[in-house]
Amino acid sequence: MHSVDLLDFAARVVVAIVFLTLVAALSFGARRLASTRRARVLATPSDPELATGRPTILYFHGDRCSDCVVQERELDALLSAHPEIAIRADHAPSPLSARFGVLTVPTTVVLDGGGKAHAVNYGLARGDTLRRQLATLRPLEETA
Repeated sequence: MHSVDLLDFAARVVVAIVFLTLVAALSFGARRLASTRRARVLATPSDPELATGRPTILYFHGDRCSDCVVQERELDALLSAHPEIAIRADHAPSPLSARFGVLTVPTTVVLDGGGKAHAVNYGLARGDTLRRQLATLRPLEETA
């Protein structure tokens, strides 16, 4: 009877190890995919259609997205504190969201005044993160 319990325990340990290995592999794959997409977006040249003459945050949202509600609050607070920035909202999926590799909502993209992407946040981006990303932008005269 005791050896049966030991075999049952060993089988459970093996299943748990296999499960955790699969979760880790999926997590690594998802992070790598996001990193590859982010690098591709950041390597894209400026887009005159997105040039506003001031720092801009593209905000991609979707229907029934609870994190989008939180993201909107973060963006509202950011805009109140920094009226010099522009925020452009777009529903995902869309042609614009496809250009920026959006696979999840919310997604935010920080652009300089010339329409060049400098940061991409897949998932909820807190105001502090967006402020840090905006602070790295050079004035428009230097980016145009």
